Amino acid sequence: MKIIKNPIALLVLLLLSTALCFAQDVSKVNEPQTLNELQESIQKILIETNTPGAGIALVSEDETILLRGFGKADIENDIDVNENTMFRLGSISKLFVGLAILKLQEEGKLNLKDKVSDIIPDIEIINPWEDQYPIRIENLLEYNSGLSDWSMAELASNDPKPKTLKESLEFYPKGRVAKFAPGTRLQYSNLGVSIAAYIVETVSGMRYEDYIGKYFFKPMGIEDMTYFNSEQFKKTAAKGYDNGVPLNIDYFHVLYRPSAALNGSPKDLVNLIRFFIDHGRINNTQIISDSSMLRMERNESFDKSISEMFKGYGLTNYVTYYKNFDYRGHGGHVPGYCSDFRYLPEHNMGYAIMINGEDQGVIDDLSLLIKAYQTKDLPQEPIKPRK
Repeated sequence: MKIIKNPIALLVLLLLSTALCFAQDVSKVNEPQTLNELQESIQKILIETNTPGAGIALVSEDETILLRGFGKADIENDIDVNENTMFRLGSISKLFVGLAILKLQEEGKLNLKDKVSDIIPDIEIINPWEDQYPIRIENLLEYNSGLSDWSMAELASNDPKPKTLKESLEFYPKGRVAKFAPGTRLQYSNLGVSIAAYIVETVSGMRYEDYIGKYFFKPMGIEDMTYFNSEQFKKTAAKGYDNGVPLNIDYFHVLYRPSAALNGSPKDLVNLIRFFIDHGRINNTQIISDSSMLRMERNESFDKSISEMFKGYGLTNYVTYYKNFDYRGHGGHVPGYCSDFRYLPEHNMGYAIMINGEDQGVIDDLSLLIKAYQTKDLPQEPIKPRK
């Protein structure tokens, strides 16, 4: 039995949690023509890669094309994955930070162009370029604030009693120093996104997790999704594995919960897909305006000299390119789990994948399969993005 004794060695995997904006190699994918062929191919990949299980959700227009589990949530106890099995979703969490900021902007309570130092002066951020290049909210969400990603100390922090968000941000002051002028480079930063989540707390007067629950989970009809080790998660969670071997570690309380701590099931993710492909609307409720959803899909904070280079990046939302199709969304990775959430806004379809294994290559292969299946009957010529 494999036991991970060094949390730093384990959690360093979070540094590789998301491969941003990239083109996928379509040459190696066999394009499934039927839903049965797709499911057979998914099962084959899991077996060949020694991945215990997966939860898959595919949505097109108003129809759920596929919602099911594959393989095992718990090999030792012979428990199958099903649509209600919960997985740790990692950086998919970040999508909600972007959405929350956009909602508060719609309500006139903040603006993406606001200086971070003006809104949360209680969190000191050292930015040597502040006079000419201040850190604005949009910099935090478009990964160009100048702030670094996790340090080893932040990765290894695991307080049995989860810290408040402010306590988490105060944990490692050395991280709150800009390494380059905001807007001039790309630097993935879990810290930066969680600072944006603290802005949500400050402006709304609510704990971040409570705000997301009230204004997003509830109207979306998402019942079980959580940032914590809830009773539902304890009952239904898939066990984390590495190459088929259980990690056998206690629940890890991610320091920056808004950036990486979300837990959810394939059933939960169906509603989130619907929300995105219906441009901020679900269950006859417009939670976020279409114009805000469009803003989420583009960047406005990169320096003009490089903005075209990073046009695939939005607010905690980025592109993966498949043939002539631009899928948007976010991926995630925490020890024992990988995930991918993507939607195709011009064609009103999307998918979510979650596995209880460490291999990002499995997620890549599964996403290629699903994209091939979803786009097989679509016109292959490029179409103009929504505006």
